[in-house]
Amino acid sequence: MSQVQENVIIVDNPRVIKVLKKRFTKQILNCFRGVPKTAAEIASSVSFPKEKIYYHIKNLLDSKILFIADTEIVKGIEQKKFLPTAKEYEIKGEKNTRTQLTISQSNEIIQEEEKSLKEDIETNNNEQKIEAIRKINERRRSTDKRIIRR
Repeated sequence: MSQVQENVIIVDNPRVIKVLKKRFTKQILNCFRGVPKTAAEIASSVSFPKEKIYYHIKNLLDSKILFIADTEIVKGIEQKKFLPTAKEYEIKGEKNTRTQLTISQSNEIIQEEEKSLKEDIETNNNEQKIEAIRKINERRRSTDKRIIRR
C-alpha cells in the first residue's frame, strides 16, 4: 500500500506500550526480518495456530504496530501481507527515560525468559515426582495396620 516502514518510532501511548512489552508480540515482530508476511507465514514462524493468530494481528493493527504492506489474490482469496510500522520501537517511560527495543535485545529477553521457564519446569517436575512417590507410599498398606486374627 502507501505506508512505508520507518526506522524508529517513539511510543508514549500506554496501551501500545503494554502491547509491545508482551513476549508474544516480540516474537511476532522478530519473525519479519524486513520481509512482509501473510498471517499463515507469521503463524508458522512463531509456531502458533493459524486460526488464533488473526486475533493478535488484529490487535497489532489496531495499535498501529503492524500495517498491511501488500495484498494479493491467491485462488480467488485475498491475502494480506503485514509488516511492522518500524524496525525499532523506543518506549518513552514515565521518568522520561527511553528503552530501545531492538531485535537483538528482544531476542536476549526471549532467551532469558525461555531459560527461566525451563528451570521452572525442571523444578516443578522434580516436585511432582516427589509428591507422586509420597502418594504411592501413603497408599501402600503397611504391616502394622493389619490385624491378624485366628
